[in-house]
Amino acid sequence: MKKLILCLLVVASFVSSALAYSDRPAQLSPFTSDGCSNWPEGPRGNRNLWRECCFVHDISYWMGGPRAERLKADRELSSCVKSKGAGLNSILMYIGVRIGGGPHRMTSYRWGYGWNQLRGFRSLSASERAAVVEELDVAQFTSAEAAWVARFRAENDI
Repeated sequence: MKKLILCLLVVASFVSSALAYSDRPAQLSPFTSDGCSNWPEGPRGNRNLWRECCFVHDISYWMGGPRAERLKADRELSSCVKSKGAGLNSILMYIGVRIGGGPHRMTSYRWGYGWNQLRGFRSLSASERAAVVEELDVAQFTSAEAAWVARFRAENDI
């Protein structure tokens, strides 16, 4: 019975993910960041040490885009965390985002989570890119976050 229930849950998960791909117009939600998503944002004694790394990574994941952009974002997260002196955490975080952050399930941490539908690895259209710019322009950030967003936008031509 347990195996049947497990199988049904797996099938339901794939069906719900498949249904999330849609021909309806894509809409972008306001930017949100949950920091390091179920992972500490720093060690004891400096709980926000790599929060910046995760925040910038979240911008990439919120917008989504081609597969190469996801790989770039994940590598930059790992490099940023490593630069803060957290080599082991950088490796574990990289493995975690590579395994769990794909674009094919409607999770709050998936690649392209800002969109109201699954996009896979499609490039952003000109209008979708304009929506990203508009959302980042109107979002309310702390001064530190605003600096991180400005750096991200300059490095990624957003």
